[in-house]
Amino acid sequence: MIARRLRMRTASKSSIRRLVAYLTDSQQHNQRVLSVRMNNCEADSSAEWAAFEMQATQNQNTRANGDRTYHLVLSFREEPSARALEEIEARICDKLGYAEHQRVSVLHGDTDNLHLHLAINKIHPSKLTLHEPYYDHKTLAKLCVTLEQQYGLMPDNHIPKTQARDSSAKSMEIAGDIESLTGWIQRECLEGLKRCATWDELHDELGRHSLEIKPRGNGFVITSGTLTVKASSVDRMLSKKRLEERLGEFAERQSVKQAAVKQYVKRPMQHATHGHLWEQYKQWRDENEKKRAQALAQAQERVESEASLDASMDDLQRTLIKHAVKGTAFKRILYAMQNNERLRRQAKAHSTRERKAAFRQHPNLTWRGWLQQQAMSGNPDALDAMRVRKKSAPTGNFIKSRPRPQPHVPPDAVKVTHRGTVLFADGCRDTGHGMLIPKRTGDEGVRAGLTRTWEAGQLAAQGTDDFLAAVVREASALNLPFSAFAEEATRLAVLQERNGQNSARAQEQHMRR
Repeated sequence: MIARRLRMRTASKSSIRRLVAYLTDSQQHNQRVLSVRMNNCEADSSAEWAAFEMQATQNQNTRANGDRTYHLVLSFREEPSARALEEIEARICDKLGYAEHQRVSVLHGDTDNLHLHLAINKIHPSKLTLHEPYYDHKTLAKLCVTLEQQYGLMPDNHIPKTQARDSSAKSMEIAGDIESLTGWIQRECLEGLKRCATWDELHDELGRHSLEIKPRGNGFVITSGTLTVKASSVDRMLSKKRLEERLGEFAERQSVKQAAVKQYVKRPMQHATHGHLWEQYKQWRDENEKKRAQALAQAQERVESEASLDASMDDLQRTLIKHAVKGTAFKRILYAMQNNERLRRQAKAHSTRERKAAFRQHPNLTWRGWLQQQAMSGNPDALDAMRVRKKSAPTGNFIKSRPRPQPHVPPDAVKVTHRGTVLFADGCRDTGHGMLIPKRTGDEGVRAGLTRTWEAGQLAAQGTDDFLAAVVREASALNLPFSAFAEEATRLAVLQERNGQNSARAQEQHMRR
């Protein structure tokens, strides 16, 4: 379980109505919004009206200048029950001091992990005071450990092991799958930098990697061309204090500059295996930018052409009013009407509709976004590139096929996540390790998972006894041979026999009564 606060530092992003509208938008995917609940709101049947109510409460506080909305995300590896989710939400809000505050909670299921969004109004509904829980990350970390133990959730690390700058670089690599300069230095030359005994050795080691160290402000920075990172963000041993304690006062390079052996290049983390996709992406990005720029230039040319024609018409109309109309008051009225019409035409001509259309037809996709687009278009290499960084198989109820099928996106798939999980409209998801069947899908999900997986090869089931029993029932209904379940065949047969014995025993006890 992971609890993370999403900060909204701008006024537009802090809008509670805008946040609730985004959270409750299905985005044409019925698995995105699984449930919506309102707490401490008079409007308990509509999230939109609850957002209006929360906005009205916030408007009554005229003194608060900061963010008035608290956005919290709770992410789960498992699929807790609805009651467990409600209790966890109540415990967290109470611990943060928001037990009496208005909130809207929305459960999303369109990513790799089930996650719950909490849009909380910081303004108290009756006191109209703003509550800001300071050091809330520490409170959430301690509470997550307690909740994981109480509800049997898989534990996560809630105490950061690195500095904030180091963590942000790693987060960028995880989220964007692009190697950062900080991470590259840590992997390529950090150990060599720690072994240096003089400033010349340090400069030589950096020079072999096309890097330089320079003093800036109260510390040092490491540069690679136009890119710059703080030295202490690479490692605390490279801070100004630590380096000068070890090497003495900073000294410029005295020796001849070393020839560069390596150089940082912005590229994906798995460039060795999927470098051809990166080259295709860069080519697509350059062509896409040219097409978008051309579309924007054509729109601007049309606007300027229409503006020039409108200016000529405006001059003609003003000349006619000046010489053909009598009466000062009447002329002023006509001038005002003509000016209003001119402003209306300008507003229409400078509309952003064409610009939005240009960006919609030629979107500025990131590397991960381009891989998603390619995977949905049927590119198996793109789907494999998204899945290659998965460290371990997720837990849950799975139906697998052996041998593992080639990565592909079926026609009935509705979305591909950043990690390469294929989502279906019925709730099933292909993680690459097998077909994950969420509990909420019931027997229909088991049936759909069996149907999709059966064509790939021999089947194997993994999960709880209840799930395996459902697999037995649905496999029998679909006339699938139990030999298809490989080594699980014996276990499934025993489970089916045990279920039959339990049913017979229960029926016998009922007859005796």
